[in-house]
Amino acid sequence: TLAGGKGARMGELTQNTQKCLLEVEGKPVLGHLMDKLIQAFGSVDIKFGVCYQANQVIEYVTHNKPRNINVDFFYCVEGEGEVGYFRRVRPLIKGDFVCAPGDIVALPEAYQNAIDIYKQDQPDGVISLSPDLNVIDTHGVGKVVDGSVVDLQWPAPPTIIEGYLRDMTIWPGDENFFRLIDIYTNIPRRGMSWVFIEALKDGRPLSGNIYTKSWLHMGYPQ
Repeated sequence: TLAGGKGARMGELTQNTQKCLLEVEGKPVLGHLMDKLIQAFGSVDIKFGVCYQANQVIEYVTHNKPRNINVDFFYCVEGEGEVGYFRRVRPLIKGDFVCAPGDIVALPEAYQNAIDIYKQDQPDGVISLSPDLNVIDTHGVGKVVDGSVVDLQWPAPPTIIEGYLRDMTIWPGDENFFRLIDIYTNIPRRGMSWVFIEALKDGRPLSGNIYTKSWLHMGYPQ
């Protein structure tokens, strides 16, 4: 779980606060996320990537995590992007995992289905996508045909073609996830979306996890 972004688009709300700790219905977003992961998997081992206001995240999680959650924290460097974060957490990961961004909360099935599809299809990656394009406008979009991702666009075009879905950046994986990063180490940008785009260009199989229910992204004050 990446919980280190500055949340610049949130303005004054994140001037002194990590955006993952902003409250929704009386509880920080990170608290809602931990609850959903417990509902999805029963017990979880979470690796939190921290950077901006790292001590706030560490203190909140340490004092508020449910009993059946084990946690580790790893420090990220500002500007190294998602690919850099994943390289840092790689030594801590054993077996299957799901990347659950700290500023996004969905229902448990979003996370559970992502892992299930990854195990069942054994693709090079699974992209979780939503038909609700309005939750966030800064993520890319993709198209799924018969369960397979056939196109990814990041950044998303100004006018999104019918049938394209929003990338929720909920990605399952195992050691092969990190090998994919190694293959596309020279991507022009440091986001995982670019890794998957290049993988798709090379004909690598990517499966789609289409999630049709509600989700929340802490991206703008409104």
